[in-house]
Amino acid sequence: MADGRRGAALDLFRLAAVVLVVANHTSPLVSVSPLWDFWFTRVLARVAVPFFLMVSGYFLAKDQWRRTGTFLKKTCLLYGAAVLLYLPLNWYNGGYGPAEWVKKLLLDGTKLYPIKWTHWI
Repeated sequence: MADGRRGAALDLFRLAAVVLVVANHTSPLVSVSPLWDFWFTRVLARVAVPFFLMVSGYFLAKDQWRRTGTFLKKTCLLYGAAVLLYLPLNWYNGGYGPAEWVKKLLLDGTKLYPIKWTHWI
């Protein structure tokens, strides 16, 4: 396969993976069927993050790992922006004390779960 076609194919799958990541964070099928939502967002959509890691590694290795520092800096800035975006939503949702905020920020993450999905397991 020519390199241009490989990049185009990866771009198409990256678009699908973006939709899966958004679905993973928003649970779009919960109002239709909590069971369908569980299988779509908690099972199928879990392939998206490992895919992004593999594609990133592919492109970094293709460039002899020269731009790894720039890539990591951009990724950390984007992650930091996402964390800052979710903090007000978590504040509104929770009402935790300072120790719980630090625990959630460092260990649990700042993502909001709209439903408790553990009862489907």
